[in-house]
Amino acid sequence: TFLNEVATIITAAKRVKLKVLFWMDSVYQDVDVDSKTMGLEAIKQKLQNIPIRNDGGTTLSSVKNYLSSKKIKKVEGLIYFTDGYTESNPHIPRVEKNRVLFMITPGGSTVNVSKTGIGRVVEVDIK
Repeated sequence: TFLNEVATIITAAKRVKLKVLFWMDSVYQDVDVDSKTMGLEAIKQKLQNIPIRNDGGTTLSSVKNYLSSKKIKKVEGLIYFTDGYTESNPHIPRVEKNRVLFMITPGGSTVNVSKTGIGRVVEVDIK
C-alpha cells in the first residue's frame, strides 16, 4: 500500500525529487528518488528492496531528529504514512507553507497527529 501511494505521488507530477524515510522509533533507512533520472519501475524496485518493519514504536519525532542529524534544513513537504499511534507531543520539522500530510492507515488513530495543529490529517481507505 505504501509503495502504491509513493507511485501515485511520483506519477502525479512531471518531476518528483524526494527522500523516502523508513522509520518507527528511529529512521532505519532512507532512499533518494528522482523521477528525472529513474523510471517508475526502477523507483518501485528500489523501494521494494527495503524491509518494512512492523515491530512497534511509532515516534514521529524520529523524522525531525534524523533531518537534524543530516543537517537537512529545507523541507518543502512532508508526508507521514502512519497508524497514528504516536507519542503524545511529537516534534515535527519546520516545513515550507505548512505542507505536512498525515496519512492514517485503517484502524489507526488521528488523535495525536491532530493535536500537533500542523498540516492535514486524512484517513486512508485501503482496499
